[in-house]
Amino acid sequence: FNEFLASMQYELRNGIGFKLIRGLPTADYSAQTCATIFCGIGSYLGSARSQNAAGHLLGHVRDIGADVSDPKSRIYQTTARQSFHTDSCDVVGLLCLTEAMEGGDSMLASSVTAFNEISRQRPDLAAALFEVVATDRRGEVPPGQEPFFTIPVYNWSDGFLTCIYQRNYINSAQRFETAPKLNSARYISEARLQRPGASRSVMAPTIGQHTSYTSSGYAESCPMDDMARNGDH
Repeated sequence: FNEFLASMQYELRNGIGFKLIRGLPTADYSAQTCATIFCGIGSYLGSARSQNAAGHLLGHVRDIGADVSDPKSRIYQTTARQSFHTDSCDVVGLLCLTEAMEGGDSMLASSVTAFNEISRQRPDLAAALFEVVATDRRGEVPPGQEPFFTIPVYNWSDGFLTCIYQRNYINSAQRFETAPKLNSARYISEARLQRPGASRSVMAPTIGQHTSYTSSGYAESCPMDDMARNGDH
């Protein structure tokens, strides 16, 4: 199995950017055991990293009644649709423990392909995606820092095209007076990123965040509706 995980790590770095693992009998194990197995798999792919101020290495994607209109809430804590986005890490993993009663389909799209298509159709808009934009920290502000951070949607790193993108947080960052404002080219180019061709995933995969971005639909939660999300690597 370790050889499979090594090949998966290579695929995430150099291949299409995601991998789907099926067959883990989650119904036979407690949530704690599933979490242990999940973190064990993740340890072969990288070093665990938190992506929230609480320092959580393992989070739960479920409806806790958070208000999606609250700029300090995380969308994965609501039933609202997640627009296409990346997470602030190299690789993110998802493990579905219980399906939603309705909806909640996950979708993947290639951020590299999206860029190539925008470059082909509107090269003027593609250039705007390398300009710095503000992204909301959603209330998780380090001491001495702005309530947003600035970074381009696309960057070149060691010859590879990388992407960091969360349109909802880009939009909400515009409420801050000191945040760089979106010009029309950037607004239109980022809007086009929300319309990629995507494929439905029946079970949440491990996803390389520099080359892929994800979306999920509105979900009606059920008791113990619980999708455990691995810490970022």
